[in-house]
Amino acid sequence: MVPANRPIALGWTPGRSVALSPDGTALVYVGTSLDGTDEQGLRRTQLELRTLATLAVRDLPGTTGARQPFFSPDGQWVGFFTTSGELKKISLAGGNPVTLAQKINGGSVAFGVWALDNTIIYGTLTTGLRRVSAEGGAVTDLTTADPSRDEPFHVSPALTPSSRAVLFTATITNGGRIDAVILDSGERRVVLENARAPVVLGSSHLLFQRGEAVLIAPFDADRVTVTGPAIPLIDDVRRDSQAALFPVAQLVASVNGALAYLPAVDTPGALGLVSRDGKFEPFAQPPGFVSLPRASADGQSIGFVATRAQVSDVHIYDRRRGSTTKLTDDGRDDGIAWHPDGRSLAVYSTRNGTRGIFLDYLDGREQLLVTTPANVTITRNAEWSPDGRLLAYTVQTGLLHDIWVLTMGEKPTSEAFLKGVASEHSPTFSPDGRWLAYVSDESGRSEVYVRPYPQGERLAVSTVGGTGPAWRRDGKEIFFQGTDDGAPMMTAVSVAAEGASLRLGAPVRLFGLRVPGSSGAAEQYGISGNFGRSYDVLPDGRFVMIRRADQSGAREIVLIQNFVEELKRPGR
Repeated sequence: MVPANRPIALGWTPGRSVALSPDGTALVYVGTSLDGTDEQGLRRTQLELRTLATLAVRDLPGTTGARQPFFSPDGQWVGFFTTSGELKKISLAGGNPVTLAQKINGGSVAFGVWALDNTIIYGTLTTGLRRVSAEGGAVTDLTTADPSRDEPFHVSPALTPSSRAVLFTATITNGGRIDAVILDSGERRVVLENARAPVVLGSSHLLFQRGEAVLIAPFDADRVTVTGPAIPLIDDVRRDSQAALFPVAQLVASVNGALAYLPAVDTPGALGLVSRDGKFEPFAQPPGFVSLPRASADGQSIGFVATRAQVSDVHIYDRRRGSTTKLTDDGRDDGIAWHPDGRSLAVYSTRNGTRGIFLDYLDGREQLLVTTPANVTITRNAEWSPDGRLLAYTVQTGLLHDIWVLTMGEKPTSEAFLKGVASEHSPTFSPDGRWLAYVSDESGRSEVYVRPYPQGERLAVSTVGGTGPAWRRDGKEIFFQGTDDGAPMMTAVSVAAEGASLRLGAPVRLFGLRVPGSSGAAEQYGISGNFGRSYDVLPDGRFVMIRRADQSGAREIVLIQNFVEELKRPGR
């Protein structure tokens, strides 16, 4: 167990919150400090050290915003990435972190390993594997991602014990594929099909993910070859997110054969209505892992994504009948947007090898609207114009987000609307179609803006951070999720026409998104992000939201020592 005021931070994707020293005697994890907030008013995350010699947990100074920790071969240093795109290292003997590389596009979700030759190899959602000295210096390419070969990026590197080779996830479609690169020669080879997220356990076993399962197979580290069939390992390993692009198991191993993981937790969510004063009224729909609810124009049908065992499909809840029906059956859906006519929904999905946005009719028909290009990570969080002629959506390339607009017709066409060095996402048209609200991080943090469509000067809606904008159905308010003294809040800004412009009021806090549950334990409404708005607004002004146990942290790490020796026992 870790201290109550230093729970293990979870929630970013893809992410791994725990690192295990090579000798299996020390753990470093990304912790959430409940004693204060960062400069943006959010709970501060930092690295925490726990050794087997003591029950105490020690803060590692200067590691605020750390992500994806990993140990040096001698166990004396920890490397990590930051949310601002840096690669750093810190000595466990004391002192401040040392910066090794900067301006890493996608650094907050990069994965790294520390080789025996004192170099660090890492991969992000935007590149192939890269290498830099652990003393700093020039960054060089180790592998080259090739989108035309279904390799938009190379991630999750794992070293063999001798550092002869590094294994990595080369592609995530069709179940994924694990490749290896031989470090001396640069030779590439396929290690395992229908597999991802490799973890090398000693010199004789390879752990990996296949679908929902974590599997283990015998492995010859010298020949970099799987030598036998894989078997299931552990059922209750926690993933970083059940709705992630490629969810990563919270599981790590040491060179000497120890294993550490975070146990899975069941956090079903209740879908229901929330009034402006925060009163929650659940629907008669059973709890489950649901996300991204959207209400039809009349407010009587609620579409949402239901996920089970990494299979996600669109379901529709009928408020009149109190019943739920399943709309799609492809297992790879990632969000929806109701068409204004109420007879169809735009669904972001992967179907028969094609990624993109589909128009699914309630009568079963289907139309492909947008194909996701090979160099694009994903297309998602879309909204229709009120006349149903336009669909504004987000294109994510690596970690950069741009807003595009699709024009319907005999042959739908798309063009970029907001595209630049900043990330813009979560577009939503005003009820009269003249304005578009969206989120941008141009200021250095996520803020909500509104601008005339198709062109005009933008106006700031939020003032101290915000995401997930939505219009009131009469256009007189814009809602978004912001913070108040570090606590997430549902917030409203009044809107009034003023000639060709808008007059925006001051943000007003409506209700907190972290609330006490009926049992007294903390619960939380879904928080919006670049994946899309986590709520919707009905015509009567109430919010459709998902409420589940607060997932801001976990307190248990399971450590299994001498795990490789267990595998060698007869009958294993």
